[in-house]
Amino acid sequence: MRDGRRTGPPGTLAEAHERLLADLAVLPEAALRVRAPVPPVPDLSARLVRTTAALRERLAARNGAAAPMAGADR
Repeated sequence: MRDGRRTGPPGTLAEAHERLLADLAVLPEAALRVRAPVPPVPDLSARLVRTTAALRERLAARNGAAAPMAGADR
């Protein structure tokens, strides 16, 4: 997608089904339960944490506010 528009033809129903099966295969068993499922918690890489902190600092500096503490929203 680019600017909210498809850049190629839509996939087939069979392709969507294969993507669904692949996505379900990597979920933990607890997340697949029908009753009381437990959502998976993503692992944040050190690089993502650093990038997020740097972006928050840049935005805070641009807006004249103090940057929030790293991990404050977790």
